[in-house]
Amino acid sequence: HGGPPPPPPLGGDVGRRARAAAASALDSGAAGDYEGAHPDADVDELANLLMAWYYAGYYTGQYSKRGGGEDEAGEEGGY
Repeated sequence: HGGPPPPPPLGGDVGRRARAAAASALDSGAAGDYEGAHPDADVDELANLLMAWYYAGYYTGQYSKRGGGEDEAGEEGGY
């Protein structure tokens, strides 16, 4: 078993890596049907979405791993 994924990276490299992944997805057609060049705004929007998805998944996993959603008595929390 490989263990949990690494925590989200910190620093200026994050934006550059997410932007590169988004540009690659747009270039490959994996993110829709694009012909020719794609606007930088599309790359930025997709990069933001990818980072939000990664962070949400990471922190959801961390919350689940520690037994999130249960109070100290072990009962499900209610609203």
